[in-house]
Amino acid sequence: MRRPLHLKVTAALGGALLFGAIVAGCSATGSAAPTRSESPHATAAPTPHSDASIALTCAVLGSLDTSLEDTAIEQHDGQTDPSGYAAVINTTTNTLMGLRRNSQAGMQSEVWNLQEAVKTSPPTVQGATFDPHGADFVAALAEVKKACEANGTPMMLYAPVGQG
Repeated sequence: MRRPLHLKVTAALGGALLFGAIVAGCSATGSAAPTRSESPHATAAPTPHSDASIALTCAVLGSLDTSLEDTAIEQHDGQTDPSGYAAVINTTTNTLMGLRRNSQAGMQSEVWNLQEAVKTSPPTVQGATFDPHGADFVAALAEVKKACEANGTPMMLYAPVGQG
């Protein structure tokens, strides 16, 4: 199903805020909404010892990563044009800035590394601020995913129905 561009960008930003709001309400003991994992070795829900500030960051970055990957697939399949893909890519900077300014968000050094990777991953799509599949960004995101796993709050990718 093809969605108008403004809805896609709104969904990307709104999803990040929604996940952040859900996880921000967690207690320090890590009682968050259940999550599903792509890895059979990952914990399905946060452990009693997980850090809620890290869980918040993992949820927001999981939503961002999902938006980036879903839109890349849609662009590849011709369901979204390059300008629509660029618009979703360009939500990344605001999402990362929001995490850096949120006193309840954890993993500040990892988020800073993602911000730096945005600067060093030249765009491959016209109108985009960076390449979300660039080596620096992928490496920084891999470090975030490791920290999320270690916290018991793995980053999740969700695909629309019919997208695998």
